[in-house]
Amino acid sequence: MNKDYINFTCEDFIEDALFREWVMNPNDEQEKYWDEWILTHPEKKDDFNTAKMILSGLRYQKIPKLDAKKEIIWEQIETTIGSKQTIFKQILRPTLIPWLVSIAASIFLVLYFFINSKNTIQIELVNAEVKSITLPDLSVIDINAKSSVNFKNKNFIKNRIVNLTGEAFFNVEKGSSFKVLTPYGSIEVLGTSFNVYARDSILEVECFTGKVSVNYNGNFKKYILLPGDKVNIYHEEVKITKKENSIQQIWKSGYFYFEETKLLRVLKELERQFDIKNIKTTVEIENKNYTGFFTKLDLQQALISICEPLQLRYQMVNDTLIIEQ
Repeated sequence: MNKDYINFTCEDFIEDALFREWVMNPNDEQEKYWDEWILTHPEKKDDFNTAKMILSGLRYQKIPKLDAKKEIIWEQIETTIGSKQTIFKQILRPTLIPWLVSIAASIFLVLYFFINSKNTIQIELVNAEVKSITLPDLSVIDINAKSSVNFKNKNFIKNRIVNLTGEAFFNVEKGSSFKVLTPYGSIEVLGTSFNVYARDSILEVECFTGKVSVNYNGNFKKYILLPGDKVNIYHEEVKITKKENSIQQIWKSGYFYFEETKLLRVLKELERQFDIKNIKTTVEIENKNYTGFFTKLDLQQALISICEPLQLRYQMVNDTLIIEQ
């Protein structure tokens, strides 16, 4: 491998046949070459890791005509990874990275992942699926169903900012300040693990390791959380709780635990995890407090776990779940 990769951008790596071959079908010789190359060219780490992440996580398939050079490249990618999934591909303009969209094997999930002209990576999950991603600084985000995350890839290690709508668990590598921006407030850490829930005007942050700073847009106050601390903010109503032994966020394993939580929030989580089209109940039932858990393995068992303690009845009518007293 005598090619000079020093001036390669993320797009160049994606379009390079040798690089794609290494990512998709690595062998010992290729592993040694690329490991040594990135060690001697650390300034290319952002472009290198992003290209590797995109090629590793996505499957490609052509849709209508591109220029001849791009057609050949995408045919090579298809040959390399042998994908049979339905995928969309669009070239924004010759000097930009393509819009890459992967539809997962599960019919309940639509994950789209694109890099636009501002070098923004966006991931959006829909219905009954969670996804784990690794950021350029090696921090890891576990994203819950019907949530979206985006961040600027260029110089991310120096400017670590992630936008979140929905829920995600963050395991942050030590380094410069790491910020999570939500519609309701922001979270700032250095190196720690924490969970963020930002839906329906609720901002809830729970700290598991390290220290977390939470800023709420409504009252401009700052809340400092230590391991075991959780802050729940809803329309400026603030509730702070502390546990001696904070349990790792179990939703990542398919278990959803609630403590004195309005049933409305529980039912919305149920809807997201099982792709329920419609839930019909009353305001009185929605305002009941629920303590317990359900798993995403079986809808019937989940409904029993939720309804029996509250002496509620349920039935499925076509695509509608009806819950009544």
